[in-house]
Amino acid sequence: MRPVHFFMKLGEYNREQEQKFRVQAELVRLQTATLVNTQLPETKKIRPISLWEFPWDKETEEIFKMMEQNEFEEQYKNFINRTNGRCSS
Repeated sequence: MRPVHFFMKLGEYNREQEQKFRVQAELVRLQTATLVNTQLPETKKIRPISLWEFPWDKETEEIFKMMEQNEFEEQYKNFINRTNGRCSS
């Protein structure tokens, strides 16, 4: 195996591990917010993102800020068309 192939595989492995970590962290945050919200009155419910903020949340916000509202709506419609409406809004 050439060094370039090794580093390509290592990079892909690291991306995969980071993705697994993100999924687990999001799940823990969502479960914690759900448990906290069951004990709060309706007017004081919290959003999971306000409970814990992860570094990738800022990246997502920046993407949505860069995207104009009409562009977002267009991409959403394209997504719904591709999934044939299987996803409920």
